[in-house]
Amino acid sequence: MKHKVAVVGAGIIGMTNAVCLLQEGFSVTIFTKDKPLETNSDAAVATWYTPGDSKPILHKYCLESLTKFNELIESETYSGVKKIPIILYFKGEEDFINSVWAKEPLRTLINLTEPPADQAKIPGFPFSVMVHNPLIDPTIYRPYMLKKFEALGGTLKIEKVDSLTELTDLYDIVVNSAGWEAKYLTHDPLIYPARGQTETMKVPQGLGNGYSLNVEAVDAYVVFRPLSEDCVIGTTYQVGDCDRAVRESDKKAIFQKVSAFFPYVKDKNMEATSKAGIRCGRPEVRIEGEEVNNAQGKQSLIVHCYGHGGTGYSASWGSADEVLKHCMSFSPTMKPAFR
Repeated sequence: MKHKVAVVGAGIIGMTNAVCLLQEGFSVTIFTKDKPLETNSDAAVATWYTPGDSKPILHKYCLESLTKFNELIESETYSGVKKIPIILYFKGEEDFINSVWAKEPLRTLINLTEPPADQAKIPGFPFSVMVHNPLIDPTIYRPYMLKKFEALGGTLKIEKVDSLTELTDLYDIVVNSAGWEAKYLTHDPLIYPARGQTETMKVPQGLGNGYSLNVEAVDAYVVFRPLSEDCVIGTTYQVGDCDRAVRESDKKAIFQKVSAFFPYVKDKNMEATSKAGIRCGRPEVRIEGEEVNNAQGKQSLIVHCYGHGGTGYSASWGSADEVLKHCMSFSPTMKPAFR
């Protein structure tokens, strides 16, 4: 029989871990203090991205996930995953050459092409390219994943977990997918929160010819979501800030930054809905197994899975496959209790 697994966290990493385990026959319960559609993951714009060689382990998971998302585009009409054209802007050609987008295998995988002749011009960023990249629309993809979790027989408990070991009496395996709050469950000094705020608004159909715009150097983008018939603009990257409350000051700053290259949004901040989420920052993602024993000698496995930063969606399936490998190889043995 497959082990009983407790997954801590219902964000995109926790939910993907749970679905992956359920598909392999594990009995899975998710523990989350937030409702599964009201987590940090729901503030993300979720266009696929990879950090490249700067984080080689995370890069590997992102590339593996890209394959999965391309499969979903082909096979799952209602998953919320769709390729969209995105124009990327750089200060010069050298900046592009040094970016992850110019490296193989990425430039081939995302179908890099010349930008259209009628592209928007952005002062200070004269060089641009166009990529055809998966958008994982959270407003559709998150409910899709939740339904998949429920259909596979997963159990959901809205319950805060204060210690991972409190679950090991009842569960053979505990998967720590708590995002940046894993800091309080593991005391990992390398974890840091990085706050991001986004603004979502309805726009006229065909605006901007449907090309999303991204200026990575200043964390600014306009992403058109054709399935949701809206667009998301952003963002902030506030290291050390774990406040999930939306801020009017950030909203104004985002609109001011984006209106410099997308004039339509100027003076339209009252029409937008704000969301804030906390990225789990870390020098490198951590997916690691830790065997523990309780006082009765019961052996359990804790699999830590966090530190994806802003690439939670992008790396979700690749990292879930790594979690699965740890769970599949776990063979507990009883050890004598301490007297």
